[in-house]
Amino acid sequence: MTAEREYAGWMCQWSSPDDTRAEIRFGRNAPYTAADGDPIQVRDREARIEAPGYHPEGCTIKIAHRPYRDGDGETKNEVVLVSVAGMTAPPEQFCGPAGELADAVVAALPPA
Repeated sequence: MTAEREYAGWMCQWSSPDDTRAEIRFGRNAPYTAADGDPIQVRDREARIEAPGYHPEGCTIKIAHRPYRDGDGETKNEVVLVSVAGMTAPPEQFCGPAGELADAVVAALPPA
């Protein structure tokens, strides 16, 4: 896979010759709701999983890294989005690889 760093260094994506893509994106979000996907745990972190997800042809896992308060005093989360997508299979079949990548990402995160 070929790696590309984007989004001010807050996102990396990889692609393969068969058009399978993996993406890791860091960001900030409001606390999760039911609309954010099905609840799962990735190691010790609260997460949500969706297929189709961020990319309509793939599976996305949204991982809550740690909470913080924004300038208005609202609770938000630093988050990591892990997405695996491609045209070779239905979106749900990319959830296994997305889960493996999410596990590796969480293992590398600093403590919450």
